Formats: sequence, C-alpha cells, structure tokens
Amino acid sequence: MMQVLTIDLWNTLVDSSNGDERRRIRFEALRNATRRIGENRSDEELQNAYLAGQQVFLDVWRREHRTLTTSEIIREIWTRLGIEVPEDVHDEVVKAFAESILHAPPRLLDGVAEVLPGLAETNRLALISDTAFSPGSVLRQVLDRLGVARYFTAMVFSDEAGVSKPRPEVFQMALDALDGKAEDSIHIGDIERTDVAGAKKAGFKAILYTGDPATQLIEPRQEKTAADAVLHSWYEAPAIIHRVRGAGRT
Repeated sequence: MMQVLTIDLWNTLVDSSNGDERRRIRFEALRNATRRIGENRSDEELQNAYLAGQQVFLDVWRREHRTLTTSEIIREIWTRLGIEVPEDVHDEVVKAFAESILHAPPRLLDGVAEVLPGLAETNRLALISDTAFSPGSVLRQVLDRLGVARYFTAMVFSDEAGVSKPRPEVFQMALDALDGKAEDSIHIGDIERTDVAGAKKAGFKAILYTGDPATQLIEPRQEKTAADAVLHSWYEAPAIIHRVRGAGRT
C-alpha cells in the first residue's frame, strides 16, 4: 500500500504572484460597497481598516490556531470603519474578496508541475492548507485550473476544518481521508511553526520547504528546524522523501 504524503499550499506548491492585483480587486470592492451605501470614506481610511482586519486574522491564526472566514474578516473591516452594512452588500464584498484569486491567480513554484505527477504515482497525496481571504471552495478551483487538483486524493482547508495548523486535527483529517497511519506519513511545508511543528505533533515526519523566499515575509525563518529534512527545490523531492522514509533525519 502506498504511504501518505501531505503538502502545504501557499509558498510550497504555489507562490504569492499577482498579490498586488488581488489586493486591488479587494480594495475596489470595498470602496464601491461603501460608496453604494453612502459612506464616502477616504482611501486612507479604507486601507487602514483593510489592514486592521488583516491583522486580526493574523492574530487569531497565530494565537488560536484557526482562521477567520472571509465573511468574518470583512465584518472586522466594517467594525473598524464603524459602519453597518446591509447583508446583500456584505455578501457581494465577501464574494469579491474570495474570488479575487480566480482573476489574479498565483503560479506553481518551480518543479511542481514536473515532479507532482510522479509523487502521486508512489504516494497517496493530500493537501493541507490554511486559508485567508479565499476559502477552500475557491482554492479547489484554482488548483484545478493550475492542473494539479487531480493528483490529490484529499484536500483539508482550515476554513472547512474549523482549526488550522499546527493543530494535529487537520493532519488527522487527511489521514482519515486516506486511511493512513501517522508513523508512515510525511508532510512538506514552508513554515516551522505550523507545518513542521504541526506535523511532528501529529506523529508525521516533516520536510521543511525553503524554495520560496516570500515565506520570510509571513514568518521569519528560524536558524534551526525540527524537520527531518530540508527541501530547497521540488526537483530534489523524490530523493529526499525516499531518504526520510528509509532513514529518518538527513
């Protein structure tokens, strides 16, 4: 029976490209909504509220190990602006924020398209991803458009799970979906605090991916890692996975 390999999404499978365009789409939706209800706020006010909502998301993610839904983040923005927004307008903004990634998608990181098909032939693959503005339902569409969704037997997204990495429950959900055992499983991800610590807590082996420098903008990289191996390029993945399965630390 093939063993389980779980993989993180952001800055592991895909990069952060087109982020500026996604932010532009979201900001435009925010501005249009406030004007529609007669709240002509300055761009500075809107930007400050946007950033405040984003910071609340990050604080909850880091402290409570769960991720706010798109709707919850938008409500934080309304709170910062001190305005009440009709539900239909709120829902339109939520949709615009969530689907901005469909209009300005990220790209697969170097080597993913070439290596992932082979990994799917020798492992049972699951995706484990924390979500932010775009929920799992939208990210599935992104992965399908990128041509990689078909390689994953299961996908676990924090907005659907109710918890996020490093909580071991999300790793267990992947195991349950694949009928796998933690001691036979490996997780690949780019953040020590969530991916490596969470995988180890769940009984997995862990591989820290360092191929996308943008990770440093979210979580500064630590000098030491508890991972069983470090992956600098996806082209190295088959050999490193084989080594970790066979011999532990590399």
